[in-house]
Amino acid sequence: MLAAWFEEYNCTVGIYNIVVGDTYNYDETGVRLSIGKKEKVITTIFKAFRITAAKDTSWESATITETISGDGAVLSLLVILCDGTL
Repeated sequence: MLAAWFEEYNCTVGIYNIVVGDTYNYDETGVRLSIGKKEKVITTIFKAFRITAAKDTSWESATITETISGDGAVLSLLVILCDGTL
């Protein structure tokens, strides 16, 4: 089943002349804020920062995204806070 998907993918890439640098992998992770004590967050781009997570009754959250293109170019880490701040 997976092999069939890749065959169709490669066929589509060929038909539309899609170059490797124009394909992206995007990953997002939700994080609840202010739960517990300060924790060190280590990302794949070797930057670390400390966050404080919310109390159990808090619904504050943030979304952390990372994106990499097929040719290995990494886009900057994006953190979206609960109020929509980027």
